Amino acid sequence: MEPAPEAEAAIPERRLWTEAELRAELDANQTSFRQLAVQPPPQVDFLVDARGVILEVGRQVDGVVLQRVAERRGVGIHERLHPGCQDKDCVLRRSLLHALGAQPTVGTLEWELQDALSGRTLRLCVKPSFAAASGDAALMTLTVSDITEGRKLTGMLRETNRELADLLTQESVEREAQVARLDRKLRLLSAELIMAQEAERRRIADDLHDSLGQCLSMAKLTLETAMERSADHPVRADVARGFSQVQAAIAEVRSIVRNLRPSMLEEFGLDATLELLCNEFGLSRPGLQMEHRIEGAPGALPMLVCVSVVRILQEALNNAAKHSGATRLEVTAEFSARRVLLRVHDNGAGFVVRQTSRRRGLGLSTMRERAERTGGSCKVTSVPGEGTTVLASWSRAKIRAVADTMPEVPVGY
Repeated sequence: MEPAPEAEAAIPERRLWTEAELRAELDANQTSFRQLAVQPPPQVDFLVDARGVILEVGRQVDGVVLQRVAERRGVGIHERLHPGCQDKDCVLRRSLLHALGAQPTVGTLEWELQDALSGRTLRLCVKPSFAAASGDAALMTLTVSDITEGRKLTGMLRETNRELADLLTQESVEREAQVARLDRKLRLLSAELIMAQEAERRRIADDLHDSLGQCLSMAKLTLETAMERSADHPVRADVARGFSQVQAAIAEVRSIVRNLRPSMLEEFGLDATLELLCNEFGLSRPGLQMEHRIEGAPGALPMLVCVSVVRILQEALNNAAKHSGATRLEVTAEFSARRVLLRVHDNGAGFVVRQTSRRRGLGLSTMRERAERTGGSCKVTSVPGEGTTVLASWSRAKIRAVADTMPEVPVGY
């Protein structure tokens, strides 16, 4: 039978407790327990001798069970607490005899027991009596407290706290699962964004190669023909200069295309691509002392991680060339079983990172985003007058954990 609309409306919607609400409930329980716990439990003080015979009864606190045991004197404490008990193995009897016998040697003794006869939980304490100062060292004070309600309250509090802690854990697990789902979705979207960026770079590279590259090649052939035909003509020098400029333009276009689309990643791998980029950068700037070192082998890395490493290196090299004024540049790529690390350091002018970050200059945010989107991190440190260091790293364990959120870049990206 379908429920009536009003019946459906009456069903409360399940709501996840916030962690603050759950912890507030725990604190409220603790406060309630403390308020009840400050109330003293019912208890009776007895002055007894070494045999356990009651000599005096001290102050009383209301409690039906303990009122009965304090009614008369001159009987043994066990008989008073357990009237009619003939059990030689009675736990109360044995514990009292042990405590009364040991007290003169060890001092104060305190213990608890679950009294089956009365159905109560008792706390007993034996200690020397002040009456012993009158000369009878065998006199002792026995305090019997009924802590049944306190122990019951403690048990209820422990159970309530356990249930709330379980609920808190359940809520945390659900929230963590939701965060994990959102994190996975974010990484998938980031991977798609990287792939879209790389696809756009590939399109630009293809356009440069197919259009501008071909035009420049045709211009080069035309100028070569003009140089041959004007061997003895005064304009040959101008044609030769134009030919050199076109050659330089072709080399620049090829370099741009290669940076936009580092196809060596697919053909030769990450380490060879990094080697090529460093060699070409050093050759193109003869005034810069360039050193690079590649340690270990990349191994199996998702293509998006490889692309990020290459792009971060390109950005760091371009920044050093354009802004640092450095005379020395060091590049280290480290591939170990635990991590992938890229370090680029120059001895240039340096800058204040915080101020530059606010202007979003030098592509610093781009490098950080590229690393973070693929499970890594990128940190830029710089001191004016002391140079700049770019340090990007990826944990192998983190790469494996997020590998399923990094789809492979299509061949020929």
